[in-house]
Amino acid sequence: MATYSRRGIHGRVVHDIGIRILRGELPPGSLIETDALLEEYDVSRTVLRESLKVLSAKGLVDALPKRGTIVRQRSHWNLLDPDIVAWQFEGEPDSSYIGQLNEVRRIFEPSGARLAAERATEDDIHAIRAAFDTMRSHHGNAEAVVRDDLRLHQAILSATHNELLLRFGVLIEAGLIVRNRLAFSVNHDETYLDLHAAVVEAIARRDPDAAEAAMLTLITTASEDTDFALGKRNIPERASLTKGQRASLASA
Repeated sequence: MATYSRRGIHGRVVHDIGIRILRGELPPGSLIETDALLEEYDVSRTVLRESLKVLSAKGLVDALPKRGTIVRQRSHWNLLDPDIVAWQFEGEPDSSYIGQLNEVRRIFEPSGARLAAERATEDDIHAIRAAFDTMRSHHGNAEAVVRDDLRLHQAILSATHNELLLRFGVLIEAGLIVRNRLAFSVNHDETYLDLHAAVVEAIARRDPDAAEAAMLTLITTASEDTDFALGKRNIPERASLTKGQRASLASA
């Protein structure tokens, strides 16, 4: 996911002001006190002006004649901008935002799995299997599994051969990283491997109905784990799937 570089003074100012806006330290409708920021960051007026232009392009601020630069209402923010997505998760996770992310995933990922089952090439299936095998080999290493899980879901979206769908998956990458860390923090058994395996095998045998159903089950389970990690529900009572249950999921 291509986010704005934090290297250098310009990148640091963009990142810091963006974070302050998302955290509500600079609330919507408030005036950006440019003189105070110039002193705080010890930067030139040119650097600050260019930084505010970047934030303006993301919908966070707006320059108004005779008023100066103000923070825009959240309804104007580009919530799919890679930086804004990433900034949402700096600090304490926003449970409301994660809940919305899970809802979006339930909408587009099962359909993505269906398309992958219909359109995947042999190379696509090889990439999906390789990503899953790597994730399985890292069982017990949560950070590695998080990275592997992203690679697997991206491989599935890539197999749809829908460029816009793949791009949408990339945009929520930062959110998925945090969500996965929460989910894997409470699910230490091999259930997640069984659920992913069901998706992979359904795509590999080109069964759209089974792929869609298996992906929906996977995302629903991950959402339950996330809600528990955030204290929003009791721990899911779920054991690793038996071979029979695994076969049933894969052929759903």
